[in-house]
Amino acid sequence: PFVKNLEIIIALFVFFDWKSFLFWILLSIILEEIWVWEFFFEGGAIKKASNAIKTQLFIIILYSFYGFM
Repeated sequence: PFVKNLEIIIALFVFFDWKSFLFWILLSIILEEIWVWEFFFEGGAIKKASNAIKTQLFIIILYSFYGFM
């Protein structure tokens, strides 16, 4: 579900700012790695909590990236 949302967000931000395209690719790779790590090392209940934390991290990274631009 999160990756689908990420694809929508990528599409929106590529439309608004093409310079962020490589950043979004990198971020999606990082989030994929985090998701794989969670899948193997954490339980289902913890995974739901960490998804919320991951979303917050994503927002923080997003704002900091556009702050530096």
